[in-house]
Amino acid sequence: MASFDKFLRKYICRIIGALCVGGLHLFLLLKGGIFLMLYLDFPITNLWQFFIGPVVAGGRPLIFLCFLGGTLMYAILGWLIGWMGDWLRQSSQEA
Repeated sequence: MASFDKFLRKYICRIIGALCVGGLHLFLLLKGGIFLMLYLDFPITNLWQFFIGPVVAGGRPLIFLCFLGGTLMYAILGWLIGWMGDWLRQSSQEA
């Protein structure tokens, strides 16, 4: 149990950042629909079209990729934002 507490104290800002930003992506997906999702996830859709090609037959693979990949992309962004929060918290405690 002590190791989990140590892990939680070390990564709390990163976990909260990833949950908030990834959750925001899922919320916008549910409220905004497909067009908002494709607009938000333009890096993934551009990579998909560049490497795989245009989507035909309804675009289901692209939608699935944006749903999972977009949420993961924004969760990683939240993790990096949380890392900056952890760094600022540690530097303020040392000063």
